[in-house]
Amino acid sequence: MKNSALRAIIVDDEKPSREALGNYIREFCPDVEIIAECNSARTAFKSITENSPDVVFLDIEMPKGNGFDLLRKFTDVRFKIIFVTAFSDYAVQAFRFSATDYLLKPVKVSELRQAVEKVRTDLHSGIPKENISTLLENLDSHDQLMKKLVIPDSKGFSVLDLSEVIYCSADGYCTAFYLSR
Repeated sequence: MKNSALRAIIVDDEKPSREALGNYIREFCPDVEIIAECNSARTAFKSITENSPDVVFLDIEMPKGNGFDLLRKFTDVRFKIIFVTAFSDYAVQAFRFSATDYLLKPVKVSELRQAVEKVRTDLHSGIPKENISTLLENLDSHDQLMKKLVIPDSKGFSVLDLSEVIYCSADGYCTAFYLSR
């Protein structure tokens, strides 16, 4: 991906939240072009399908379908996801599974910039879509237990089967994963 503007869609049922995020993006992330703003999962599905964004800023809790319901409608996810939500429990879970990033409301400019840079880096390095597929697989798990985990590594990201993880060891801000393979 060359250094062109990232095409973005904002999905949030609350108009003030959409406006605030849009204003922050326009002011502090000039390399992001907002191509649509949507107030529901239904309108977002249509807009994403028609506009092929690079990134979707996605709220989680919305009436008539949450952000995860929206993601389940796609069989082939070709965009990055940054969750923007007031509900840290959902967002943190999504991020740990495989979302590009999450931002808690009210959004901090420094975190917004970092999230956008992560998207640009992922798109430039060709990070596989496998992380979104893993997110959806984990969300659809009937026993509510994660079966796979997407973790960053020196080459980008790796998808691990949790059954292969023997143990994890913390080392400062890093975690070492010891696997059976």
